[in-house]
Amino acid sequence: MSEPATAWRTVDIRTLDGCVNRKAAVLDTFDALEQGDSIEVVNDHLPRGLLIHFQEQRPGGFEWASIEEGPEVFRVRITKSTLA
Repeated sequence: MSEPATAWRTVDIRTLDGCVNRKAAVLDTFDALEQGDSIEVVNDHLPRGLLIHFQEQRPGGFEWASIEEGPEVFRVRITKSTLA
């Protein structure tokens, strides 16, 4: 049996200047999601700083899953927790 489909949006942060702008774009998009929906973040390196930021700013409110781990493109899916 398959899981129900959820909606997601993709944000390519490689095109944004500065760490602050990247984090803000991802958080703004994430905050606009319904519970259970996801954002897919595309970057040129593993976004560890973004994960730490989410752990600090949205503790318990998200699930983080690596989808593609380089070497040139990194993709993570961040799902708004249904427990948030």
